Amino acid sequence: LNILYSVIKFEPDGKEFNFSDPSYDLPAFVDLFSRWSTSNQDRWSAAAKATRDHLYKSSNTKSGLFSDYNNFDGTPHGVSYNSNAEKYMYDAMRCAMNVGMDYYLFGADKKTQNAMMTRLINHFEKDGYQHARFNWDGTGGTESYTLGECGANAVGCFALMDDPANDEKVKTNLKKAWNGQLMTGQYRYYDGLVHYLAMLHLCG
Repeated sequence: LNILYSVIKFEPDGKEFNFSDPSYDLPAFVDLFSRWSTSNQDRWSAAAKATRDHLYKSSNTKSGLFSDYNNFDGTPHGVSYNSNAEKYMYDAMRCAMNVGMDYYLFGADKKTQNAMMTRLINHFEKDGYQHARFNWDGTGGTESYTLGECGANAVGCFALMDDPANDEKVKTNLKKAWNGQLMTGQYRYYDGLVHYLAMLHLCG
């Protein structure tokens, strides 16, 4: 954790310690640390709140999307070794699952988590679930919507289930996760595992 912000750091090479990766924000896990730890409960409790706050700051106010790497204030963070670090890419798609998991397990931040997932799912609805990668603001869609996103976004829909007005959006995403065709080939492990984890959440 970053001592100043109580948010997890991203340290790919052990040299840079000044930014984060919002897909590493797992408030449900941090909340459990605060409940189960025999020491530092206050710090873990503060970290749980900070982690939830960081996810919220990381969600673009228009698209609801997250960037792969970002600053502790939620804005995208660029690096020389990853030209896509400031975009919604492979890491960022996991954020919806992190939000949904925290929502159904603890419900400690329901209002902001609902707002995040409403924006994100609306973005994919408008895109017709065609694209997988975007600029942080939702422009510039590329690549086809993936199996991993089917799963992660379906888990994110837990944050929409309290409002019957969202029933059709929720059903759409649950069907996509359930009916998703399992991947084959060299790169099946990543999207396949994200989908697998999502199905564990969705199936209880």
